[in-house]
Amino acid sequence: MTTKIFKYAVIVLLLAGSFSSCKEKEKCEPFVLIGQRSLSGGEGIPQQAIVIKTQEEWEDFKTVMNTEYYQGQNTIKETDSFSETEIDFDQYQIIAVIDEVRPDMGWSMEIKCMKEHIDKIAVIVQVSTLEKGFSAPLTEHQPYHIVKIHVTKKSIEFKHIKK
Repeated sequence: MTTKIFKYAVIVLLLAGSFSSCKEKEKCEPFVLIGQRSLSGGEGIPQQAIVIKTQEEWEDFKTVMNTEYYQGQNTIKETDSFSETEIDFDQYQIIAVIDEVRPDMGWSMEIKCMKEHIDKIAVIVQVSTLEKGFSAPLTEHQPYHIVKIHVTKKSIEFKHIKK
């Protein structure tokens, strides 16, 4: 009887170990930051989560994002803050998430992780706000996060989480 219990315990432990190794396989895929800031909120850009796969789509996206604003006497374009604007679409594609217009500066958006599965890549997007009791300037803004990843034929699925 004790031998059977021991065998069952070993089997249960082995199975538990194999299930926990599934979690270890769900590591985040690497990505390169292109831009993460906030728009002023008046540009008229809708909330969206998109995959950009061609140069033409990228040029159209940059045109929409390039609302000019002034800093002192200089005119600044939003894409001036991007880490890079020339993308090799034979090797990379762009993941862009733009939040809704928020009533104050207490909001942020971040691509936390990209988990590769057999048939898709899950993009985990976290939207955060300041904790209660903290105040932020009452200025509308629209957080965004743009990254590049290696080209994939897998579908891209976005999952938004709140903090």
